[in-house]
Amino acid sequence: MPEDPVGGLKRRGRQRALLAARRSRFYPSYGAYAISACDDPALLWFRVSKVATRTIITQLRANGLHHRERYSVRYPLKRFEDHFAFAFVRNPWDRLVSCWANRAVTRNAYGFDGPTLARMQDFAQFVDFAAARDLDTGDVHLRRQAPQIDLNRVDFVGRFETLDADLRHIFGRLELPLQVSVHVNASARDADYRHYYDDRTAELVGSLYQKDVRTFGYRFDPE
Repeated sequence: MPEDPVGGLKRRGRQRALLAARRSRFYPSYGAYAISACDDPALLWFRVSKVATRTIITQLRANGLHHRERYSVRYPLKRFEDHFAFAFVRNPWDRLVSCWANRAVTRNAYGFDGPTLARMQDFAQFVDFAAARDLDTGDVHLRRQAPQIDLNRVDFVGRFETLDADLRHIFGRLELPLQVSVHVNASARDADYRHYYDDRTAELVGSLYQKDVRTFGYRFDPE
């Protein structure tokens, strides 16, 4: 069947329009992210909740940086193409314990009623609560980490487990002095997250956050 010349022209027109849009300074990223950005020095930070965000903000402010914070935005790709983009990730099992300690034990961030809050003091109950949430678009403290980072754009992914060394690398790249690193907003909890798990909850969290486990190479027992 011969090609419809009008249809072909329309398709080529759409293709040209798409290419022109992608070259535009305002063409947006495919996904929406929580970002902080600064032009001097040129940095783009993909923020992942419960992964040293307060510590990093403190370090940036100590250098007098007034970075712009945006939540759940499709950022303009060309606008930040020359910026150094970084993010931090954390062992998913450890991160969930931190979320529980900070948002269900220290305070009632989820607005549980009295009996429910009492149940949530048992970490296993909180794991079941998390398992029933939307971990892709729901509460940012519970979301999977990989979708919160533009993995096609990021230049460096640091780890919470090597926070000081990775911050030194980032700030050295930005030619900024790094202040004495003190973990800000640390949760009051046992330092070894494994103490909070049994076989069932460890397996369940590994399944819930399988994408993070595979993408960043984490495992329940790091030894």
